[in-house]
Amino acid sequence: MVVLEAFGLASKELFDYNRENYKFDQEQRLERDMQRVEMQINRFDLFREDIEDLVKLTVDKMDMYHIVGALFLSFTALVYCEGIIEGPQPSFFMGLYLLTVAASFVYLLLAVWLSMYASIASHSFGVRLRTRYVRLPIPNLSQIQSLTTKLSDFEKQGLSKVMRLPFGPTQEQQWQLEAQRKDASASQSSGSPKALSGPKQNALPETRLGVQEDKGFGREDLLMKAAASVPGKHVELFRKLQAKWQCYDAYARVSMALGVNQMIQSVNYFVVGVTMIQTCSPSCGYAATIIFQSCAFGLMFLDIAGLKTWQIMSLQIVGSLPMVLLVIMLTFANVGRESNEPIEALCSAFYAAPACAFLEALWLELFMQAARPTKDEASLPRRFRTVLFLDVFGDAAYDPTEAEHVTVTAGVDGNLDEQAGDVGRREVQQTQAAASILAMESAQSALRCWEAVPEDLLTTFQANQLRNLRSEFLKWRQRYHGCLMKLKSRRGVPYDPNHLDARALRTWNELTELEQQQNEFHGAVIGPLQRRADGSTQHYDLARNVAVWTLAPSTKVLDMNQVFQRVQDVEHEVTALLMAERGDVEAMGVSEQDLEPRPFFKSRKRVGHHRLPWKSVRRMTAVLQVCWLFLGTESLLNSLGLFSGQSTFGRRLEGSGDLRESLPLTNVPAQWPHSTFFHPAALYCQAGDANSSTASIIIESPYMQYQVHFDAFSTAQFSPVSMDSFPGMLLLDCGAGGCSTAELQDGGRVLALKWGADSGLTQHLPIQGQPWMKLAGTKLPCASIKLLLSDQSGGKADLCYLLAGWDGQHIPLVALEVANQSVLTHEVRPRVDAPLGLAQGFASPEGFSCGLIALHMSRNIRGGARLWALLPGRVEAWDLSSLEALGAWKMESSEPTFQPTSLCEVDGRLLLSGFVQQEPHLFRTEIPRLI
Repeated sequence: MVVLEAFGLASKELFDYNRENYKFDQEQRLERDMQRVEMQINRFDLFREDIEDLVKLTVDKMDMYHIVGALFLSFTALVYCEGIIEGPQPSFFMGLYLLTVAASFVYLLLAVWLSMYASIASHSFGVRLRTRYVRLPIPNLSQIQSLTTKLSDFEKQGLSKVMRLPFGPTQEQQWQLEAQRKDASASQSSGSPKALSGPKQNALPETRLGVQEDKGFGREDLLMKAAASVPGKHVELFRKLQAKWQCYDAYARVSMALGVNQMIQSVNYFVVGVTMIQTCSPSCGYAATIIFQSCAFGLMFLDIAGLKTWQIMSLQIVGSLPMVLLVIMLTFANVGRESNEPIEALCSAFYAAPACAFLEALWLELFMQAARPTKDEASLPRRFRTVLFLDVFGDAAYDPTEAEHVTVTAGVDGNLDEQAGDVGRREVQQTQAAASILAMESAQSALRCWEAVPEDLLTTFQANQLRNLRSEFLKWRQRYHGCLMKLKSRRGVPYDPNHLDARALRTWNELTELEQQQNEFHGAVIGPLQRRADGSTQHYDLARNVAVWTLAPSTKVLDMNQVFQRVQDVEHEVTALLMAERGDVEAMGVSEQDLEPRPFFKSRKRVGHHRLPWKSVRRMTAVLQVCWLFLGTESLLNSLGLFSGQSTFGRRLEGSGDLRESLPLTNVPAQWPHSTFFHPAALYCQAGDANSSTASIIIESPYMQYQVHFDAFSTAQFSPVSMDSFPGMLLLDCGAGGCSTAELQDGGRVLALKWGADSGLTQHLPIQGQPWMKLAGTKLPCASIKLLLSDQSGGKADLCYLLAGWDGQHIPLVALEVANQSVLTHEVRPRVDAPLGLAQGFASPEGFSCGLIALHMSRNIRGGARLWALLPGRVEAWDLSSLEALGAWKMESSEPTFQPTSLCEVDGRLLLSGFVQQEPHLFRTEIPRLI
């Protein structure tokens, strides 16, 4: 009994000891599994934080683009509303200025719009990653239940484990759980020889999310996976989804660069217009141009990093040339101009104005070449420095756009799981790769045979064509290798193109005899080759290495056209393979006409959202280029006198043509009032009428008007005339009732007609079009100027006022019918203009100094009218009755420093007043014979 009692006590102690061991082991296992679950959850928290940081990088950057773009847009709008240059300016200048502001506004708006899409897309896809893929691996009830253990399981461990001796040569104690026993029994009942050696993780079936059945990244069976089993999977997923918005990010920066550059140019145009046109202070314009263009150069070097230094310099030099040309043109136009005088629009230097517009269009094209996607329309413009910052992982060789058409999936082992749609795509790719191989083998066989022909039998044309075909074949073979390397690398399969080329590209002589017999063109002759003197052709038998002059009827011939066709087949098949690799084609079925079943394909439209940024920027640039080219063409035609950009005029007089003979000027002796202090400002000449046969000549100074008489020695004498008669006005006609005068008022926008000195009748007529700066006119019968009245409602009066003005660009002409001391119209609406232009072979003494000095209108003996225009160094004239140009004459004086101020015609002569070395002088010349 004592022995039995001792055995019972020992058994009880042994049982309690093993039960305590079981409880201890299960508690340790539970703590270990719960700790692992907690660490896994923390690890996925880090994944989610990584996604948030990566997305926030794009969102924050786009927010900065929004703020900067909005500020710049408000600036361009302010320039449009407030950036007005007062006073007249050359028409081409306003075109350059306003079109540059428009380009800046468009590009900045495009940058804001693209950045807005990139911000929305990145945030949206970031939410997609966090809600569909990178989920926290929270265990469900089934998994938690599988972690728990009951003491009743201890009773099912078996006697050997329940009563295991703690000491002795026994193995390590291993507990078998209930789930393990059920799986083992199920395996044995099904006849499977494989039994589970450890506890199986209880997991629910895999959950598929979304329409495309994307596999969830946070699946439940990841709970017990080690951290090294899914390295960087969230980063890989982010990179694939980054392709959805990174092009918008990149081209938002490109648009911002274009917009800022155009904004700098527009500000420079405005400053140059104010300093060199409005206030005539060119030194400030030079300094501003240097500052702004240096800023443009600096920004260009900051933006572009993928080009060489000289290429970036050349690009920006083209962009700065329009501003440099404008400054040079305005410099020559400002020679001799006072700050309060308007700039003359007709300057020989302004003939270079069309080049500014053409250079702007050229610069936009060069910039688009720099901003073009590096590989294709779906990749990034990697020549821009900010685009390189998109890759925050330091992998410059990785282009996320390559993953644009790769389905975003995730598996439990860190590898991409193939979905159902990928199987069909891979089948298409493999079938097309096989077709490409067959086409390349056929083309290589044809090229190999022709290259085996001795060179002395080939013509020069055939040798060059053969080299070109070989180069084309190697190009497409290289693209085939690049595509295959990409496909193989996705599946982890090594691919060595050099090893394949070493065998496939062997020459004919390097082939074995058996390989030569297996060649597709074995037994064929090569030709036709060089022609003989009798006109026949020869061929080359490659098998016998002899030239053949005559061919049997059944001889197979390999000509150059067949080689060309084989290379074209290679291009077609490799292009189809590249489309299949991008996912642009899909299998449709099997062609019934082929003996061997081969799938045929149709093109599938690619999702083109990633190409929109480049296409949007490119097409908007094309629109701006068309506008620049139109502006340059219009300016060129306008400078040549073929087109007038001012729609006020319906027709234009014929140009002055070639330079006629010179006008010799004779000095007229004069006893000037106040000696050398007299300032001859204007001349007025009126031919004698029926009441007086003596012509009336009035010379005007800023303070007094004088009647000019000539004594017996032809010396000019001056007698004062009352300033009350026509102070500073244009004398149109004088009669018994007084003199009729015309005057420009309101800055040249209103024509004031005064009828007699004592009548007090004044009529104010608004001038349509540009304000007039100079005025000339006369009174004559309306019948002599019918051509000028043809566009108006003529025939109501017998007498007309014929007026000519100068608006800084043109000389508009208008005829006003007069009846009862009033004109029969309420406004001055010019219909015709007389164009000014440098005659061929003429250069003014001042080089490029230009501008209209004075206008004069005279009546001839036939009742018609002539218009005279005085310019530096020359005189031009038109017959206003026939609306034809009479010519242009170069003035020749004994005083080379003569600076004319006015002219008039009287008694068949021209009188010119002016200065010679700051002293007043009067010259005359005989009017040449006008044809």
